[in-house]
Amino acid sequence: MGSQQQTNTTELTSNREKFMGWMVIGWVMAGAIGIVLSWAFGDSLIGDAMGWVIGGAIGGLMTGYALTLLKTPIQSKQVTVLALGWAINLAFFEAIVGAIGETLNIALSWTLGWAIAGTIGGWVTGYALTLKQPQLQKKQLALMTLGIAMGWAIGGTIAGTMGDALSWTIGWAIVGATHGSMLLWCFNQPKFNFRA
Repeated sequence: MGSQQQTNTTELTSNREKFMGWMVIGWVMAGAIGIVLSWAFGDSLIGDAMGWVIGGAIGGLMTGYALTLLKTPIQSKQVTVLALGWAINLAFFEAIVGAIGETLNIALSWTLGWAIAGTIGGWVTGYALTLKQPQLQKKQLALMTLGIAMGWAIGGTIAGTMGDALSWTIGWAIVGATHGSMLLWCFNQPKFNFRA
């Protein structure tokens, strides 16, 4: 009995490590591709949106793939919602950061702009997970969205303040790590069970 439980724990830990690795790699790739393509399509609102649509879709697809590593019952419909939701969200990403930057100081615009994108994307992630069956309670969805938004705000602050390739990589890695951590937290139902 003890060895069976130890085997299951080892497999779950291994899957969690793979999940977190793919979340970080996936969002670093999404950020890098979004940046490069937004520059390649031209420094304009449309060019930026086109680049970030592709980056957002990659981030959503990688999140869907990573969730399969946890043996969660995720369907292709949910992965499609993740990809489309994040693509649409990040299409407006540059415009949101730019609009806030024109109104406020530039350092604060990165933090707020990324926090807004993280909030919307966190909700999209939670919504996608509730399509098959309501796996998340309202409080879990709210806390997951808040956690993802905070990760995006921290990542955006680092990326925007320093502005070099390393800081952008660190910023996007923080995005992937917090996103993955919040999803792991939500799927650990017995430990974190809220009463409505």
